[in-house]
Amino acid sequence: AEASVVANAVLHHAMCHPEESLGVIALNQPQADAITRELEKLCRKHPELDTYFERHTAEPFFVKNLESAQGIERDRIYISVGYARDKDGKLSLNFGPLNQRKGANRLNVLATRAKKYCEIFSSLEPDEPEFQRSNSRAISLLNELLARARDGASAQELGERSLYPDPLRDL
Repeated sequence: AEASVVANAVLHHAMCHPEESLGVIALNQPQADAITRELEKLCRKHPELDTYFERHTAEPFFVKNLESAQGIERDRIYISVGYARDKDGKLSLNFGPLNQRKGANRLNVLATRAKKYCEIFSSLEPDEPEFQRSNSRAISLLNELLARARDGASAQELGERSLYPDPLRDL
């Protein structure tokens, strides 16, 4: 469901902000693939989207997973968390690349990809009880990133290094 919401946000961006470049970063590859499939469906219904995608040759539109988006900036970045509670309401704290070595560093880089605007799409809320039980630095940073986004932090504030007091901790 989140992939469909993100794809519709891309359509809205293309119609309302065609002068600005855009990239979508999903926290995992299956979510990036789901967003791409949803966008393909929308493009078949809205061929005028092709004009937007063709316009930005210097900074082309992309949908990438967390690992492959390192170092890429765009005017606007949409971040799709893609993790959610299961049908029984349980939340696994298996956040793929975030749980791996340097996961906090990956999240740190993610929060700095937007030059002007960053929007986070997530069915998870900050301060989920499961977040509080985790001692993972990356999960803690994800929680803080969600809280700052919920509270209306600017793209610059979301990417401030002060959010990450010890960026070398996971090395």
